[in-house]
Amino acid sequence: MENISSITSFILDGYFIMDQQKPLFFFIFLLLYVAIFLLNSLLIAIIYSEKTLHNPMYIFVLNLSCNGIFGSTSLIPHLLFNLTTERHRISLTNCLIQIFCLHTYNIIELNILAFMSYDRYAAICYPLHYHAMMSTKKLQAFIIFAWVYPFATFLAYESFTIRLTFCAEIIDKTHCVNFELIKLSCTDITVHSIFGLVSQQLITSFILDGYFIMDQQKPLFFFIFLLLYVAIFLLNSLLIAIIYSEKTLHNPMYIFVLNLSCNGIFGSTSLIPHLLFNLTTERHRISLTNCLIQIFCLHTYNIIELNILAFMSYDRYAAICYPLHYHDMMSTKKLQAFIIFAWVYPFATFLVYESFTIRLTFCAEIIDKTHCVNFELMKLSCTDITVHSIFGLGLMAVYMIPQTIMILFSYAQILYVCLFSSKECKAKAIQTCTPHLLAVLNYFVGIFFEIIQSRFSSKHFPYVFRTFMSLYFMIHTEFYLIGFTSLNEYRKLLFIPFFIMFIFAVGTNVALVFVITRQRTLHSPMYMLICFIACVDICVPCCIIPRLLFSLVSGINVWPRELCLLQMFIVHYVCSFQSTILFGMAVDRYFAICLPLRYNDFMSFTNCIIATGIIVIRNTFIITAMVALVGTLRFCSSNVLYHVHCEHQLVVTLASPCEDTTKNYLAGLIGFCVPTIDCIGIAISYIAIFFVIFRSAAGESRSKAISTCTTHLIVISVTYFSSMVAFLAYRIPSGLTSDLRVLISLSYLLIPGICNPLVYGIRTKEIREQLIKLLRVNKV
Repeated sequence: MENISSITSFILDGYFIMDQQKPLFFFIFLLLYVAIFLLNSLLIAIIYSEKTLHNPMYIFVLNLSCNGIFGSTSLIPHLLFNLTTERHRISLTNCLIQIFCLHTYNIIELNILAFMSYDRYAAICYPLHYHAMMSTKKLQAFIIFAWVYPFATFLAYESFTIRLTFCAEIIDKTHCVNFELIKLSCTDITVHSIFGLVSQQLITSFILDGYFIMDQQKPLFFFIFLLLYVAIFLLNSLLIAIIYSEKTLHNPMYIFVLNLSCNGIFGSTSLIPHLLFNLTTERHRISLTNCLIQIFCLHTYNIIELNILAFMSYDRYAAICYPLHYHDMMSTKKLQAFIIFAWVYPFATFLVYESFTIRLTFCAEIIDKTHCVNFELMKLSCTDITVHSIFGLGLMAVYMIPQTIMILFSYAQILYVCLFSSKECKAKAIQTCTPHLLAVLNYFVGIFFEIIQSRFSSKHFPYVFRTFMSLYFMIHTEFYLIGFTSLNEYRKLLFIPFFIMFIFAVGTNVALVFVITRQRTLHSPMYMLICFIACVDICVPCCIIPRLLFSLVSGINVWPRELCLLQMFIVHYVCSFQSTILFGMAVDRYFAICLPLRYNDFMSFTNCIIATGIIVIRNTFIITAMVALVGTLRFCSSNVLYHVHCEHQLVVTLASPCEDTTKNYLAGLIGFCVPTIDCIGIAISYIAIFFVIFRSAAGESRSKAISTCTTHLIVISVTYFSSMVAFLAYRIPSGLTSDLRVLISLSYLLIPGICNPLVYGIRTKEIREQLIKLLRVNKV
């Protein structure tokens, strides 16, 4: 049949990079081929001549040796010939023969190894039935299948390849590879791809652009990272050796430490050797396969680390909170299950995730990192990554949220127990928990930094791209927070009132938290909710006021984009719990007044934990998505915010002239639905409460119920009234000056924090009595 291909021979480009080293490579491969041929021939001769070796296992070994000679003869003689010439061409026919031989060699090898594993399975698991399971007929069938099946199927596959038309002739290898050959085709390869499951990536390697900015500092970075890697490897190896050899350390805590050390070696080996290699070369390319392997290793390393830290927190929780039940809670079986889950779960799930990535087509090749990062790789894809992104987001939520809740819950319980323990117990608890807490802090700081700088930094744009865009518009990487501009030089006078309000809000709420946590009689759902709302009233001013005070004194109003997004996340995240806590307080009062006999069932510890978990997951998902969407925006019109903190709506408004912000407004609307739904829940709860109160007979219980509800209603009114005024001030056109709007917005964030401790301190009898007692003790 006449070949219709426009190109009938190909240049093997892999030989040109060898240049002066060709004689060396020729000598190495010649020795290798002679060794493979002689050793395998010797093995075949021994097995063939020795009748005692004529059993299934050695028959399979004989076939492996035959296949080894077949595979090496398909490749090395042609390679040796090309190393002695300057013309590195191969005809299409020879190329197809070489591909056929190498592919069948690989499949035959896999088949024989699979049958050998079955042979060992039969011999070890069913020794009495071995001869029936591995009879002569079955052995012959296995051998025939191992050789004939690959030859027959790949021959059919090659019939598709031979019909292709080729428009390019350079193969970037020293031998013919099916994948490289298919890329040179200029005809439709759909049928070929379906039959052979051939990937169709336009780009199969990437440039790691992070190395180019190092320039002359490469030797310094090489020395630093080499020392770092050696230190990590040696210290972790030493720790593993000590724990393994010392039997007294064979308890759950140290077993977890041993696993942390193993994971530390695994993670550093996944990254640093490749980094050191790139620091010694000028060609900073990485293949797609190696890139995916590196992403897989680094992601699984991170998740394994978090899993182990979570289980370590549970171990400390069991040891400190339930010392008598510790051996039951951390039995050998549970420990084994924890270790297996910590390692196997990330490997299995992320392998599924990688199966989505490997199918993508990439249209760009520059990764602005020194290593492969999944998020950076996704940005280079020119195919739809919606499913991939949703799956990845869900996977990260499943990875991060349960473990984080476990750590927070464990240490909340440990803290609770330590508050009422002896000094000796407290000291021991602090001693055992401090190393773990430092490890947890180290992990979350590293992860948070990586997420922020990967998602929200504009540095991921290539330098040329940034320069090109600056001709049309400016990409802002920082914001100017301008508040109280009309006061000019008198702005500094605002320092004193804001400082006083800040100290008062934080001080009174800290006192409220201290009183509730210190006094056991106040450890009921109602007072714990008051404690939580006091924590919210501490966090919000601490995120905003110190930066405002610094601006008022120094006059510096610049706020980096990353810190702006971080502040936005913290403020919105913490505030999202405010209305939810108030709703929880309303529900608590509803059960206490309307269903008093079933109060303990509804407000049990388990129900409270479940409700808290649901709320944390809901708020985390909504606020993270809301802020993440802001992080993707481009700010080209203005970077001036007439406010004293980064408020979501105002930041999104700055991006409106540059691109479509519909999704951001939608996310903000969903975020606004959280307090709205909570408000509806509060209203329904109090309608039911007052219906029950006014139907009951007048008496002490009725007065107490009204008094308790009045306190909560005052707090709810202050919170919702101030937030509503702030909301309307920025969204309804009016004659309000920008300074007045800023002041109203600040009042929404500060007034609840100032009023709440006063209301609870004055109107709640139990808290008031404890505060008076505390003040008297201090006075004495």
